[in-house]
Amino acid sequence: MFKETALIAYKNNQSITFPIFHTHPRMTDDFKNADDTLKLPVFESWHIVNLLRNAEDTFYADYLGEKMGILDSQTYDENCLGNIEVLIRCGHLDNKQKVGISHYLRAAKLTVSREIDVRDTADYADKLKSGGIPKNSKCLALVLGKYCLAEPGNQWLKDYHEITNYIQRPKILTTLAKEYIRIHFKNKPYLAIHFRFDDDWLDMCRYVRGPLSQIQN
Repeated sequence: MFKETALIAYKNNQSITFPIFHTHPRMTDDFKNADDTLKLPVFESWHIVNLLRNAEDTFYADYLGEKMGILDSQTYDENCLGNIEVLIRCGHLDNKQKVGISHYLRAAKLTVSREIDVRDTADYADKLKSGGIPKNSKCLALVLGKYCLAEPGNQWLKDYHEITNYIQRPKILTTLAKEYIRIHFKNKPYLAIHFRFDDDWLDMCRYVRGPLSQIQN
């Protein structure tokens, strides 16, 4: 969804802010700084997750910066004084997404001055041009819901290819992966399969999970 948001910003001549991400809820790293943790409900169970505020922890940020304007969350916070001037809800948001907004605002310690609903990305672009979204607003947040993407599939893919190659994992990880492939695979073509086994998805059906999670799984 970050890639899709970056493309929407790119097409509307806007910069993109790298949001705060969090670690996988099953990671058990020791958390030294309470400000960098958040308690989140995941499948009806509460987990402590580590917050990743630095863009370089999740992306090769400078590479995307060659294609479009970028900001990290800290710079956004400093320039916007901890406030989202306009939060734009695009398409249809379900209850889980609405709750997710409140969790993100809690993690980022942001307030919201105004909220606007738009039908889709075309409506978003129109409101930017017409002033439906105030033209002097610099601190925007866009939430992607169902039916938000308005462009036909073929056109979307064509536009998507303009930017998606610039959105890469941190340079240290891509360099490490290339070295591993060179040493162990001799740079030959390979097929990777992510196989979820026993204690992964079956774990979601255990009695310690909430009844809704057990039914869904």
